[in-house]
Amino acid sequence: MSTLTQFGKEIRKLRIERGETMLDMSQKIGKSPSFLSAVETGRKPVPAQLVADIAAAYQLSSDSKQSLQVLAERSMTTFKIEPKDESEHALVAAFARKLDSLDDEQRQKILRILKA
Repeated sequence: MSTLTQFGKEIRKLRIERGETMLDMSQKIGKSPSFLSAVETGRKPVPAQLVADIAAAYQLSSDSKQSLQVLAERSMTTFKIEPKDESEHALVAAFARKLDSLDDEQRQKILRILKA
């Protein structure tokens, strides 16, 4: 049996609070119950559009949508980046090579730059 991700726990909670089943939610957002189950348990990554689809279907506040987005991002274990030119390729490659050697201060600095 698979374990729910934090994202999965949050959308399960959302369903339970509204008295809905996985089938109900899957129909509301236009996905299959098996797909939704796989996302909840981390067997499939959370697609970029899924948070927006859930937020729209359940009329979530912007704060709730943002919280769900954070949980979706935290559930990601792999990332696909497709650089569009040589400059982006060099940046992505350097980041991938150096990520393990960055200390917490350096990681926070990079994160602040990217969030700005």
